[in-house]
Amino acid sequence: DIDTYLFIANNEKKELSEAEIRSFISEQFSPSGPIPTVYTAIVQSPFKFYITTNYDTNIEDAYKLIHGKTLEVVLPSASYRIFDLIRDSQPFVFKIHGCSKLGRDMIISYDDYLRIIYLNRKFRYILSSILAMNDVLYLGYGHSDPNINRYLEFEKMIFNEGSMKRYTFVKKDDFPFTLKSRLYSSGISSIKIS
Repeated sequence: DIDTYLFIANNEKKELSEAEIRSFISEQFSPSGPIPTVYTAIVQSPFKFYITTNYDTNIEDAYKLIHGKTLEVVLPSASYRIFDLIRDSQPFVFKIHGCSKLGRDMIISYDDYLRIIYLNRKFRYILSSILAMNDVLYLGYGHSDPNINRYLEFEKMIFNEGSMKRYTFVKKDDFPFTLKSRLYSSGISSIKIS
């Protein structure tokens, strides 16, 4: 279970330097080979911005390939930039778990979640505002991260059923009750695909 891994990461993180952690994340999550087609499809869709918990740079790389320009990366410590980017209609990717290329604001342990997501009110307010004012399509989010699940359930309680629409793709033949329950409790509608 992810909570157990996060607590283990707390202990392991104390034994490693920041440089060793950055190096490990970069090695494990830096893309290699061609950009997966799902990312080129995503950046060709009419989204204003992207929010991801992935460390990799697939969204940014696909955006550069398709649009010929750099997509601004926003990390939690610079979340204050988001409102300016939205106001200026400037596309961006908000990497709420950090970025393998930049090596900052990495969420890899339970303490990181506490520091970056739960104790950082500015980050929470900005993310809440984004979610309250925009329809959201969740891609690749398996709903197995209890911290993100709790956050989404909290957002649903605050903004109630009348808030913006939430969607995700699920496999028609692989849609277990636990996933249905998680989606329902987070206010996310499922779009079944083959």
